Amino acid sequence: GRSSALLAVGDEGADESGGARPRAIGRRQAWLRLRLLAFALGVAQGCALCFFVASGSFFSQRFGDPRFLVDALAVFYVPPILVTVLQLAVDHYFDALLGIRVVIRFRILFSSFASAALLLVLGEVAAAPPNSGQASSVYALGAAIGCLAAVLLGSASLLFGAVDPRFVPLLILGQTAAGVYANVVARV
Repeated sequence: GRSSALLAVGDEGADESGGARPRAIGRRQAWLRLRLLAFALGVAQGCALCFFVASGSFFSQRFGDPRFLVDALAVFYVPPILVTVLQLAVDHYFDALLGIRVVIRFRILFSSFASAALLLVLGEVAAAPPNSGQASSVYALGAAIGCLAAVLLGSASLLFGAVDPRFVPLLILGQTAAGVYANVVARV
């Protein structure tokens, strides 16, 4: 069936050429792993969202600007709308050129690692002494993180929705769990 290709994961010994041989796992174990992966990608995407949003009040206080949070959220949420429209317009071209599996895999990996790197940069901006260019840096980081989070959620939804649409709510659950996690971290 549709998931049979997912059942050969891991390795068990080596074949004659020295490469790893796939070992078959049961359908139940494969579905459990996929559920966990869907949830984990939701958490990754949600952490990027939540940690930027949570930093908004910190930067608003730092800059003495009560509107900063509202402006940062606008910069954070508007560009992803444009990215999503762009994806809808050009996805078919890249899918045909490179193959949908390659494109989705690239998007998930790139957006995950790039989001993590940008969150590290946001942390460095927060740790630096206040200066006049920080607000612009936070806005730019917010726009980039928002775009990458949209790409990650869209690509992960495509990936898991193709396997089984019941995985998509797990992405959203992971995103929500990330919000809870961000609140716990902020209170510690």
